[in-house]
Amino acid sequence: MVGNLQQTHIKERLKIIHLFSIFSLIGFFLLFFLLNKNTNLDTITTQYIIILMAILTALSYLTISFHSTDKIPTGPAFLFIALNILNSCLVWSTGIFNSPFIILYAILIITGSQIYHYKFGLLQTVLALIGFVFVYGATSARILPYSSILLYSDISILYQPPLIILTYGLFYSILFVFAVFASSSARVVLFQAQEKSAINTTYQEKIIQELPSGVMILDWELNILSANPAANYNFPIENLGAKITKYLSLNKTKPQQQILNMSNTCEEKQLMWTKDDGEVIPVKISVRIIKSKKKIDSNFILFLDRLTH
Repeated sequence: MVGNLQQTHIKERLKIIHLFSIFSLIGFFLLFFLLNKNTNLDTITTQYIIILMAILTALSYLTISFHSTDKIPTGPAFLFIALNILNSCLVWSTGIFNSPFIILYAILIITGSQIYHYKFGLLQTVLALIGFVFVYGATSARILPYSSILLYSDISILYQPPLIILTYGLFYSILFVFAVFASSSARVVLFQAQEKSAINTTYQEKIIQELPSGVMILDWELNILSANPAANYNFPIENLGAKITKYLSLNKTKPQQQILNMSNTCEEKQLMWTKDDGEVIPVKISVRIIKSKKKIDSNFILFLDRLTH
């Protein structure tokens, strides 16, 4: 249930990001349309790029809307990559160093890292660097025509000292590091689920330790591997590694099969627990199994509640 809540929350945030992006792109399209109509600037290429970005964003929004599973959709990840590439075209058509759309690189890097993974942020950073270097190099070499949204601009602005270019490279490198740290915080705020997450694992362990019900982990041979404090208090054992059959009134001939059947049916049973001092107490138990590729590597989770009547 918690996993579903996490994924639903992320999907809702993705929808908001997409809708905001679509309206923003439409706004920029109208702005450049008016500039083209009322000034001497030629912004037709920029308008085409922006409208293409808006169409791709709208298509990505549809993939989220029709996404039926609980997992975070991968479609928007491909959108972010496409937008990164198109943003390089947008930066070229609006003046490269003079372009206000350079900041869109930062938005794509940070958003991608927060929603998905820092490795995705690294990919976005590399694409941004390659795209910017390509349009800069091609324009300064006169392979691409110089285009700017400034009324008064000159191509000589492109011929900058290497130190300036290095500064831009360092900026994006620092941005990537920032995105990595920002994404870690965002996963907590957005309830982001991540495989092998140290944060999630830590909290899950704390929850198990604080449960009022007893929880024991058994291996395939029914040896007790671990127990939470409630289990240790209500159902004390001599030491870890002891057989559960020593304490629990399971089937004497096929205890493993009984545990396995209970895990498959999610059945609750009332059995008897024998303490080391000989006292016998009633206990309600249920079992879940953690399956592994090899059956002998599977584990059982035993939930125990002491009965008072």
